[in-house]
This record gives sequence, structure tokens and C-alpha cells, in this order.
Amino acid sequence: MTLINPKKIAVVGGLPEPIGGITTFIKRLIKKEKCVHWLFDLYPSKSKSVPKEFLGNYICHKQKTITLVRLFFFVSLGVLIIFTSIFQGLVL
Repeated sequence: MTLINPKKIAVVGGLPEPIGGITTFIKRLIKKEKCVHWLFDLYPSKSKSVPKEFLGNYICHKQKTITLVRLFFFVSLGVLIIFTSIFQGLVL
């Protein structure tokens, strides 16, 4: 029996430059979990590398503000989709 995970997860955090606590955890997470589809990296750096196993969208800009604006629109779109589906359920 094969289990299919329908979840699509967005991670907000960062990838380590050489070392880090939470950032190292995030790097390991995106290498193993195929349900992570978006990574919003809030700590830009030229020396970062995204693991080749990560097939999702890596969102990072040299200006943290731009990454935060993209995150805001991402969350807003998700809320809009939820409300739309609830409203459609009420109309039917």
C-alpha cells in the first residue's frame, strides 16, 4: 500500500551559510520531505546553496523586504482561496 501525501507546505526561515541550528534543520527538512513546495528564505547571502534534492520554489531576494512582500501575497492568496471555497460551499 502506498500513502500519498496531498499536503503542500511552505517553510519560512533560512538556509545555513556554513552552520546554524534552525537553518540546518530546514536544510535537512527540504532535502527529505517532498511535500515542501515553497521556501521563503529571509536571510539572503551570496554563499547559500539550495540542496539539489529540493524540487520546490526557493524564494529569496537580496532585500528582505521584497521577500516579505512576496510572502504576504502568498498568504493572502491562500486565505482568499479558503474563503472562496467556503463561500461556494454555502451557495451550493
